[in-house]
Amino acid sequence: MPDALLIHHKNLRTPPDDMGVLVEPHARHVLAALEEDHARRLCDVPLLGTTVGSLRQMLRAELGLDGPVVMTGHQPEFVHAGVLAKTIANHSLARRVGGQWMFLIADSDVPRESSVGVPQVVDGVVTRTDVPLPGIDLRLPAESQPAASRAAWKDCFATIAALLADSDETLLTAFTAAWLAEGVDELDYCEAMRRAHGAVESNLGLGGGRVLRMSELARTPVFQAFAVHLMSNAAEFAACYNAALDMVRTRRGIRNPRRPIPPLLIEAERVELPFWLQRRGVPRGRLFVSRERDALVLYSDQQRVMTIGRPTFESLASDVGRLSLEENGWQLRPRALMLSSFVRLFMADLFIHGIGGAKYDEVTDEFVRGFFGVEAPPMCVVSATLRLPLPSSGTTRAMFHAAVRAVRDVRFNPQRYVGGVPKQMLAARAALIERSADLRRTRPSEHGERRRVFGSIRTLNAELLRIDPKRPSVLAEEARRLESLLARDGLAGGREYFCAMHSHTRLMALTEKLRVALRP
Repeated sequence: MPDALLIHHKNLRTPPDDMGVLVEPHARHVLAALEEDHARRLCDVPLLGTTVGSLRQMLRAELGLDGPVVMTGHQPEFVHAGVLAKTIANHSLARRVGGQWMFLIADSDVPRESSVGVPQVVDGVVTRTDVPLPGIDLRLPAESQPAASRAAWKDCFATIAALLADSDETLLTAFTAAWLAEGVDELDYCEAMRRAHGAVESNLGLGGGRVLRMSELARTPVFQAFAVHLMSNAAEFAACYNAALDMVRTRRGIRNPRRPIPPLLIEAERVELPFWLQRRGVPRGRLFVSRERDALVLYSDQQRVMTIGRPTFESLASDVGRLSLEENGWQLRPRALMLSSFVRLFMADLFIHGIGGAKYDEVTDEFVRGFFGVEAPPMCVVSATLRLPLPSSGTTRAMFHAAVRAVRDVRFNPQRYVGGVPKQMLAARAALIERSADLRRTRPSEHGERRRVFGSIRTLNAELLRIDPKRPSVLAEEARRLESLLARDGLAGGREYFCAMHSHTRLMALTEKLRVALRP
């Protein structure tokens, strides 16, 4: 990868301001990288009797991809505008270089939320209601979510619209109409999400892209050949993967051995690989591989799943055939780094990450370099902050922390908070403070006298507080008030609200700002 395209991690910060955008590295470096032929260096990388370059050509032909391909992806979720920014950049960059853009739905991941947070303003106060999503099971991958009824989803969106102020000005109506468009009583979660996000993109002029589900990609012969290649070299790959993790942890000063991701387990008889094995309707398990003579045995955690013999290896090497996992009711899906490495090696000329993805994908760069002996096609980072127009008190953390300090300080320095204190009491207190300081400087070993002076100061402080005995509780109440306002402002200023809750005007303004940021 050219030095100019290196991502500087110090720049990977969420944009703090409303309508703020992040593009890392600079757009001119990203566009220059798109003009390079990254596939050329993959032609000599061996994989099951063929090469990564040949398999890349095969997969792109199967998917109808030609010219520069810009890709991004995300889980099928009610995403915020910072995630939508990746799609905006995807469209803008592909159009600028005359290429194609593709969005990959990571439907092999489990949902992170079973509800959608909706802000409301009541008497000028912002609150939040979490509206449950019909039928969502947080234990199951998105592709395995049970279908929910049209009526349940219609009620869900009606609740969101009723809670949301000025919902008619947002893209929620278009999103809802597309979600409910399929003329069936039971709606597939991932397909409904695909349609609905497509409606948002269409409203923003982001058409012309290709959308693909990870579950579809995992059934291609090229993906399965990739997986079998790693299985057949499991011990070597796991060692390389863990070494890449250690290298990144050392470089970033990360001490937690499970961050940014946990290492693969290398046992006496079995090796963990970064894939999931799953059956529809049950939680997924980690893939483990062991060797028995010339065959590979696959496990989902502790459950033995199947054996792959040499004829399958030979078939995959010569014909790029298919595994029989799905015929037996099992599904093989990549975990995060494998998903990223696969699409970068076999599909994309540029992959667009968010901030979190870019941080873990540094590990991908290392193990692709170590295991395949080649640089992966490049990635860049795009994100944004877009806030809803909700009222804010303007309370800052500095104001709250000052109020908390005052609650403590009033016990030791009541003269700062109590009014109408007689001058003689202030003078007596000042004399005691000076006496204490003098003892500390000149006679530090006279502990009895120092304790007596400290006691006198505490007694006088208590007398000062009796002049205004309610002052400590007043200060404590002010700290609680500011804490409450800070929490409300946090709700008002959150960037995580569902992108279709924003107005078309605001989303178009963000789209244009990103397009400007992506000019060389």
